[in-house]
Amino acid sequence: MGDFLTSVAFVVDSIPIFAGVQRYVLNSCIGLRNTGFQPYVVLRKNDKFTEHLRANQIEYFEYCGNILHPLNLIRIALFSRSRKIKIVHSNMGMSAIAVALLKPFIAAKKHVFTQHFVHPASSQSSALKRCVAKVLFMWVYGSHDNVIAVSEEVKKAIIDRKEVSRKKVEMIWNGIPANQKTKRFLEANGSITYMINKEQKIIEKVVKTNNAVKNQVSKIKKSKPVLLMVSRLEPDKNVHEVIDIMDSIKREGYDFKFFLIGAGSLEQAIKDKVNEYGLMEHVFITGQVKDVEAYYQQADILVHPVFNEAFGFVLVEAMSYRLPVIAINSGGPKDIVVNNETGFLVEDMQELKSKIKQMLINMDSVSIMGERSYSRYIEQFTLERMSARMSEVYLGK
Repeated sequence: MGDFLTSVAFVVDSIPIFAGVQRYVLNSCIGLRNTGFQPYVVLRKNDKFTEHLRANQIEYFEYCGNILHPLNLIRIALFSRSRKIKIVHSNMGMSAIAVALLKPFIAAKKHVFTQHFVHPASSQSSALKRCVAKVLFMWVYGSHDNVIAVSEEVKKAIIDRKEVSRKKVEMIWNGIPANQKTKRFLEANGSITYMINKEQKIIEKVVKTNNAVKNQVSKIKKSKPVLLMVSRLEPDKNVHEVIDIMDSIKREGYDFKFFLIGAGSLEQAIKDKVNEYGLMEHVFITGQVKDVEAYYQQADILVHPVFNEAFGFVLVEAMSYRLPVIAINSGGPKDIVVNNETGFLVEDMQELKSKIKQMLINMDSVSIMGERSYSRYIEQFTLERMSARMSEVYLGK
């Protein structure tokens, strides 16, 4: 348990979006505050992010433009000294460089960096640029006490690039706050230990225990199985390929509804494809929505067709709603999904299609997998677990 006066500043330099890195910082602030730390956020101007910070009463400091501009560095240093920051936690490469430059001028006792990507941009450039980046980040990592990897795949990539000593690297899975349904269940049952047991009899007991909740949700469900994907609509998310799969499955006679939640540069193109294929009764493109919880509650299966995902917040989020997950066998999903138990890990889009069909014809197994999925979330991916591990890193335990 940290001293309440132990202040930690998360430094984020990113484009103005609210995505995985921003969720990581927000969740970390909420969790650490509950364990006795005082969190702050230093960020480039980002209205989408600051809206969430204000809603959770987290103090932040905004700068404009390049974080490495001398004026920004001075302002960040003054803010850090005024708040008596003891721990600086950088996220994204430019933030880490800024923190390394500021180290002699602020009174922080601990410097931590989280690597959120398997292959950061600096590792995907020309040979010369990669060489320069490697030297730069050897210095940057050297100025940090610890480097946190968000998955085993990210940890392996960091070590393979030989930018930092293996001893400095800690793997901490991301955690998410409990949704309202989970909170109510835990309050009603007091203990969650029996849920972690994956024996079939225990799983069946959990299913019976939650019949009331399941029945309530079923009232708002459609008669067809509901597939869900939550993602930015960008080329690297394979959204076009998923629509092709849905069209193929529908033509093979399967009945379902597929909700694609999210916005992005491909949104209109995806809507056009749905119309072209005549999938309007089966596929629904919602755009960005505020109440994602309503869709999780109606869904039966989460589909996540993304390759090289460093972690995958939406997988854990779906598991907290008792959904089994079908995901690509790479990156973070390999850590999150237990194949054939909490869902399926697949090698390519053809196998993804096969597993969707397998689930659609055996919905009883979907329910069992969903309960196992929830048990794994409780065991490994709660915000409390993540915060406890971060506290250990901060306090050197």
